[in-house]
Amino acid sequence: MSNSNQLYDAADKWITSMGGWIPGERVVYRGKDLHTELHELDWLALFVYGITGRYFTENQLTVLNAVWTCTSFPDPRIWNNGVVALAGTARSSASLGISAALAISDAGIYGNGPCVQALEFVLRAAAATDSGVKLEVFIQQELDQGKTIYGFGRPLTGVDERIPHLMSVIKTNGLHEGKFLSLILKTAKYLHQDRRKLQLNVAGIFAGLAADMGFTAEEYNLFIVPLFLAGMPPIFLEASSKPAGTFFPLRCEQIVYHGKQRRRWTEPTKRHTASAG
Repeated sequence: MSNSNQLYDAADKWITSMGGWIPGERVVYRGKDLHTELHELDWLALFVYGITGRYFTENQLTVLNAVWTCTSFPDPRIWNNGVVALAGTARSSASLGISAALAISDAGIYGNGPCVQALEFVLRAAAATDSGVKLEVFIQQELDQGKTIYGFGRPLTGVDERIPHLMSVIKTNGLHEGKFLSLILKTAKYLHQDRRKLQLNVAGIFAGLAADMGFTAEEYNLFIVPLFLAGMPPIFLEASSKPAGTFFPLRCEQIVYHGKQRRRWTEPTKRHTASAG
């Protein structure tokens, strides 16, 4: 089918299997009536149903909720939260500031990017070990190829304070023996013994859990969109209560400058234009 035919076929209609609103009658959500068949789901259960088309157990939902809560830091020094604070002191709207902060959370080397990369790593590791490759050999192959093993290592500190709390929730809900989470923990043990001494970070735990729950990389990327969200409203409220423009202002002496030295500005010479006739 040519592009022009595709456009003609799509004109004035949207063919969907996901849902839609029938005005004054009902709302269809992934083939089910939102208000009669899905109304008993809480927001998180509806959210992951919308992403995957699957229902999750109460234990799984409790752990997925813990994934969000343990990453909600109300600290404006963190890169994405700084956008929220700046929006507050610039007197922007909350929705604009938080939306911008969520957008830059989707980065390649930090935030959402490494979370997805960690999931892809554990899926590759499982495929390799299922085919008979030893996990240690697979890990070393990844390192020898110059690949970053996401889910391990952390800027500023090697200790991830979120892990013990999240692991406690995981064990309480009986999800600590999953195949993929076990692979992550075995990888952590190997990397800790390696000369790099890479420590497990919480993105590795998230990846093991997501894989055990059957998330694809695309589904997982959608699930983690609000990963940092709950830490942002307190930042916006506090920043909005402070004087405008006071989010980490820099003193002039803090700026490293190698250009021309201070010089006196003079008024530019006025130009006179002769009028015609």
